[in-house]
Formats: sequence, structure tokens, C-alpha cells
Amino acid sequence: MTSKEKLNHTFKLLQLERQADLEQYRQKVLMRSLSQRVKEGVTWYPVRLLRDYIGTGERVMIEIEKTNSIDQPHSFQSGKVVSLFTNASGKPEKQHANGVINYVRDNMMTITLNADDLPDWIEDGSLGVDVMFDEMSYREMEFSLKKVIEAEDNRVAELREILLGERRSPVASHQSPVTGNRQPVTGDLEPATGNLNDSQLQSLKKILTSPDVAFIHGPPGTGKTTTLVEAIRLTAKEERQVLVCAPSNAAIDLLVDKLSQQGLKVLRIGHPARVTEQSLSKTMDAQIAAHTHFSELRTLRRRMEQVRHQAGQYKRNFGYAEKEQRRLLREEAKSLKADADMLEFYIINDLLNNTEAVCCTLVGSSHPVLRGRKFETVFIDEAGQALEPACWIPLLKSQRAIFAGDHCQLPPTIKSHEAATQGLAKTLFEKGIEKYPELASMLQVQYRMHEAIMEFPSKYFYENRLIAHESVKRELLRPHEEPIVAVVAEHEAGAASVSGIDLVIAVAAVVKGGSYARGPQNIIAGPPAQHVNVIGSVGGVERVVAVAADQQRSATGRPKRVVAVAAVEISAKAVGEKGVIASSAVDSGCAAIGIDRIVAAERVDRGVDSPP
Repeated sequence: MTSKEKLNHTFKLLQLERQADLEQYRQKVLMRSLSQRVKEGVTWYPVRLLRDYIGTGERVMIEIEKTNSIDQPHSFQSGKVVSLFTNASGKPEKQHANGVINYVRDNMMTITLNADDLPDWIEDGSLGVDVMFDEMSYREMEFSLKKVIEAEDNRVAELREILLGERRSPVASHQSPVTGNRQPVTGDLEPATGNLNDSQLQSLKKILTSPDVAFIHGPPGTGKTTTLVEAIRLTAKEERQVLVCAPSNAAIDLLVDKLSQQGLKVLRIGHPARVTEQSLSKTMDAQIAAHTHFSELRTLRRRMEQVRHQAGQYKRNFGYAEKEQRRLLREEAKSLKADADMLEFYIINDLLNNTEAVCCTLVGSSHPVLRGRKFETVFIDEAGQALEPACWIPLLKSQRAIFAGDHCQLPPTIKSHEAATQGLAKTLFEKGIEKYPELASMLQVQYRMHEAIMEFPSKYFYENRLIAHESVKRELLRPHEEPIVAVVAEHEAGAASVSGIDLVIAVAAVVKGGSYARGPQNIIAGPPAQHVNVIGSVGGVERVVAVAADQQRSATGRPKRVVAVAAVEISAKAVGEKGVIASSAVDSGCAAIGIDRIVAAERVDRGVDSPP
């Protein structure tokens, strides 16, 4: 197939995914009664308004508390679009206002409303919150695919052919100049990269010398983020400004923090509700509020609201003088708004022109403030988890692309099995590495796992190329403890053998017995969602996070000292085998977690044959 045919096929697969996602939303939300939605965890009702306040960027924020179905599992999480509603009127068509979740903690939720003021009905009571379908992401991905397909005689068309067509990108020499005015790595840059190992330096050189595309393959713990941050720093030094993207808010916020620590001027594009607290100061809203001209902007806006309010006080039945006064007030408000918009436009462009790294999610790169802006290089992190259509959104703005990730770990999240099997699950990152193995560098030295834990993923996924650094190669949490431990939880004959609660408690007890109270939290991976709360019933277990089998993607990349893999009804023979245990950790997404020790457990039912 030609590159255009491939993209047209991807477009059809994206439509299948959209239909599957929408149908899942319809089944869970639109076609369910209120009580069913509450039971499914897609609605909080009733909720109580705790407080409202003005947050970052002068946005209206509310804090609510769930008053029913306490501690029930739910689908709400930071960054999701929600609808606040009231049933107080008793009418079928409920009043509602949309917003974005800032954070959810226990039975409390903070929401940034997409409105200038609180809705009038918010004090009426009978409040609830629904999860909303994310239409915007699909719309932006479809738009970008159409633009790439239509591209002719421009850089977008060249990148399309380089990545998907017959055209090949040249392998730049380390001694030759590359695109733009950027120069290759030279001797005077070595002190800045002195902390990088050989494979990281090799990746860095390919990034700085490749004219079109380059790929960093970073297995868990190999310093992908460290290498990428250094590449971004050096590239920004030469090009003055770069675009940095990732598929998730968590991934891009991590880069924002790391780049800021390196002294780069960073601007985080995106809704403040989707940004971590550590990165809030880097958001557009926060930097506008800190700008020297913001006080003038705020004065204009307040004056505008006062004039609009005065104009709205006039009733219908009034004379010519009142009518003329209202007209003049409306014109004044319109003029003040134009002045405020012009000043805000100046502030935004001033911020954009003076930042070195513009950071956003892949879909977030379509933000209106970036419209018409071009970049020499775009860096896409976690590209192994990014849908191809989403990657094309920032590529439309760029001359060159650097991908970083690990296609041997978690793939993109896809709802449609048909779309996944027909090719949507294969990322642009994976396609690029297959076409250009000479432009891809795999980082080989890992600083995260004991070599016994590393053994299986290295052999199974990475062609035995991973090397444990001396600092972790034989490192144990305690001298007497092995890095991999097997636990067996027994059931008496005739007892229920499907719940797995005894298994979860047994694993939690082992973690408790280790008393791993210092450092990062521990994690128990694999229990069914309904058993996650059981962990809290084991007295004395501290700093333990239980991650259900269907939610382990959220734990990827977060450092943990102990990973306990809870697998019900595996064979007794497999319990003590490192390969099977490590396989469970890797397949569940735990390969990307900082692991010092693995505790693997199974439940053995007395009198019941275990499967082979």
C-alpha cells in the first residue's frame, strides 16, 4: 500500500475505535438509569457542594463530596470531562454544566467548571456528576489524518513518505551538519553529558544528527527520560525552541518537571485541571497571571464586567434616554473586551516567544494558542503507548521528529478489538523502528532491578541485551531476603475457591512483614477490582498500593520498592519459577515500575486439582 492508502486504512480503524468507545459510553451512561449509573461507578449521586473558589487562571472551581455509595469503585479520575447536574426541578431534562476533574481523593472531587460563573441552580441541591464522552480527541485525530493525507509538496508530505512510504531518511554522519543551523555533538558538549553511559550517548548522537527522524528505545530503568531530557536541552540550545509531547498528562508533566530542573524555560499547554500540582506554575494560565501586564488585563476585564452588568440593569419599558444609555454601555463593554483580548494575545505570544520547551499532550498540541506556530523538532515521549493518529497532530507543526518509548511494554489503549487486530494497535514508533533500525538506539544499562528480576524480561523481550548496573545488580532490600519470593495461600477442601480474597490478604501480609515503610510505596498488582479494598483490612500494612488487574496501566513508570503479583490458580510448579513470576510482572505492565523485589503468590485449594 502507498502511504496515503495506509493512512486511509488507519482513518477507518480510528472510526471503528470511536464507535466502540461511544457505544461503551452509551451502554454505561446514556442507556442506564441513575441508580444503575451510580452502581456502575460512572455517576456520583447525590453529592454535596463543599465550597467554590477561583483557581489558577481565574477559573471557577468547586469541591464536592459523595454522600452515598461510599468507597464504591468508580471511573472518575484526574483530567476526565464531567457533567455536573441537578435533579431538583423534577423535570426529565436536567440542568447541567460541564467541567474537568482536577483530582479525586476518596469520596471528594475537585472540578474546574467550563463557565465564567457558578450556575444559578447549584444551590438547589440534588446534585450529581456524570462521566462524559471525550469527543474532542477523536475530532482532532481525524482532522490531523485528513491533513496528512491531503499534504502535497511540503514537509508534512515528506515526513509522511519517510515514515510510511517508499522514501528513506538518510543516516546522518556524526561529523556532518544536519537540518537548520543545528550542529552535531562536539567535544565541548561532553562535560554536559558526562553522566550518560555509552548506549545513552549513542542515542543522543543519533538524535542530534538525524535530519528527519530518530528513535530512543528505552526498556524499563535504562534512563530513557534522562537521555531524552538531555537531548531536548541540547536541541533547544541550538534551535531556540522545541515542542515536547506525550500521550498522557502524567507523562508530559514528568518531563515538565525534569526540564525545569535543568534550567529550561518551560511552558505547559493544557487545562490546569489536567496538570499535576508540581507543574501548575508552568501552565499558560499561571504564567499569564504572573506576567507583568496581567494587572492591567485584570483591570480591563473587571471594568468590562461592571459595564455589562450596568447595561443589563435596564428593563424593556424605558424611554429613549435609557435606551441610548444602554447602547453606549454595550459599546463600551465591547470596546473593553477588544482591548482585553488584544492585551491577552500580546501576553500569550510574549510567553510563547520566550520559552524554550513548549510541552503538551499529543492532542493538546492542537490548542488554539499554538495555531500557525511551527517547530524545528518535536519530541514524542511514551511513543509506544501513543495511537498513530494522535502522533500526527504535533507532526503537522514540525520539521523533524524524535520518538522515545518502549513498544515491548504496554500498547495503546484500544476499545475496539477489530480495530486493534487490523492494525490500530501498531504505533508509529514501532513502524519507524522496523523501517529504520539504523536510526533506533536501544538503551541497555538498567538502574532499577536486581539482575534476577531483570533476567526474564531481558530474555523474553530484549534479546538478552539488558545489563544490570553495578548499583542494583545484587542489591537487596535486606541481606537475608531474596529478590523473588513465592507465597502460597491455602484453602480447605470445599471452601469457596473463586474469590481470591485469601490470596490478596496473604500477599498483603508478606508486604506487611517486610516492613517496607521507607522510600516509594509498594504495589500489589493483579487482584480483581472488587478485592482491592481488602488490602486495607490487613492491619499494619503501610505504604501499600493495590492496583486492580484492569488498572495497572496507571502504575506504569512509578517507582515501587516491592511488586507483589497476585495470580489466582496458577500451577504449583510455576510458583517458584522466576520466568513465570517475572512474566506476570511484565505482562501486567509492572516491567516499567521500579522493582527491588517481587513477591509472587498463588492460591492452592486443598482437594482441588490445580490446572496444568
